Amino acid sequence: MSRKLNRWVVSACAVAAATSLSVVGTPGGAPRADALGTVTLTGYGADSCTAPSESQMSAFWNNTRFSYWGIYIGGSVRGCDQPNLTASWVTNVTNQGWDLLPIWVGPQSPCWSGSGNKFSLDPGTAYSQGKSEAIAAYQAWKPLSSESNVPIVYDIEGASNNTDACRAASKSFINGWTEQLHSAPAQPSGVYSSACGGALDDYFGIPNRPDFIDAADWDDNPDTGAIDCIAGDHWASRQRHKQYQGDHNETFNGVTLNIDSRCANGAVFGSADHVTPGHACAPNALAPQAKTAADRPLSWHGRQWRSGGPLGSQLQSSPLGTPTADSTFAANGWRATPVGTIPIRNANVPVTAPTIGQPSVLKDGSLLVPVTTHDAGRSTVRLYTSTDGATFTLRSTHPLSNSLAPGVAAPASAAGDTAVVVDPADLSTRTWSASRRTTMAASARTSGLPTAPQSISFTDASHGQALVQQTACAGKSKATCEPQTTVLKTADGGHTWH
Repeated sequence: MSRKLNRWVVSACAVAAATSLSVVGTPGGAPRADALGTVTLTGYGADSCTAPSESQMSAFWNNTRFSYWGIYIGGSVRGCDQPNLTASWVTNVTNQGWDLLPIWVGPQSPCWSGSGNKFSLDPGTAYSQGKSEAIAAYQAWKPLSSESNVPIVYDIEGASNNTDACRAASKSFINGWTEQLHSAPAQPSGVYSSACGGALDDYFGIPNRPDFIDAADWDDNPDTGAIDCIAGDHWASRQRHKQYQGDHNETFNGVTLNIDSRCANGAVFGSADHVTPGHACAPNALAPQAKTAADRPLSWHGRQWRSGGPLGSQLQSSPLGTPTADSTFAANGWRATPVGTIPIRNANVPVTAPTIGQPSVLKDGSLLVPVTTHDAGRSTVRLYTSTDGATFTLRSTHPLSNSLAPGVAAPASAAGDTAVVVDPADLSTRTWSASRRTTMAASARTSGLPTAPQSISFTDASHGQALVQQTACAGKSKATCEPQTTVLKTADGGHTWH
């Protein structure tokens, strides 16, 4: 039986040392946005029996390796009270920058040796009980957040004598749990257990397979790709959490907590997909795959570039390399680069913070970085260029017709030696020429764009593409409301799209 369940029953869950906190530096996670939901994280985390206080969470956030925290939201076998776990706690810690992993601890296997509730040995009854637990978990989550798009893990401990009959009942139970979670409004389903003792790999073959696993494999190896008793091709597409060290004390910024150490390469509750620097959570998954320069994403002067996420005023660069299977780069190769006076992103980014858009490359090889600012009731796009990757020069300023929502960047892209900007408010275009050093005022409304594009790109000064996503949900349920994504083309520098 897991030491975690023992400590739920017989010991205190966290030890805190009183301290004054200094907020210095930035943590590894993504900054918050208005909209939270299921995102994908590759990075370190922890869980504790009782959710720590907000000040304790701050202490474990600042200048630490952690990006996410496992929280036990309920269930009949959850052994700890949760005085801190409230809606305001969820709001405040996610505003700090934390991602969260909700965990439900309900009835256990009929073969579990503990004294708590157990589900039925009969597969049919176990299936129905799994569905009931999914409903209860969702109902427990609702008071904590208005966002229903949240991954929830079922904690099913390893059984002391896991017979074939008990394994069949467990599979049927998790089959019901996952099927019910997938009902509208759907939540991604996870399952936690001992990788070997809990026969975790069994659940890969059930009709309603969990979307991800949360494996207890206390080998002190953070690599989510190295989990005993789990086939390498099972849950292999960023669908794994690994609890790689059991309960122990760690101290940061004067605060000591009793935690389990974790790594994520999968679903969490947060604001943006991200990979944190310096992790060892998925080195195999992030190994270089492509072989030729033609296979690489945007390259410029020997470096790769990517923009920050929502409200993420950050540009990151990496030594030129080969992309990975999921089109990212080894996380420890990225470094944050300030753009002019635009601040590096950190926790508690204000809603007025500038938003860095997708970088692109001008004809002369210099990097073009669009930055959308949100102030004085009106948004403005400022175009920066750089030739060395360290010094950025403001080249052009484009006031937009209205104020954009926080975290929204106006789409912009290099088109030869020209930059093209689309105003999301009125769909007009603005251009700036690197060779002529001139800025063109807003043109008439762009023809053919039904709404502001998510992104635009150009192969030359005239020909480009726009990715447009529309959602028509009026009068439809969540299950029938599907966004429509369209790729439009232009042959006149962005004025007309088809």
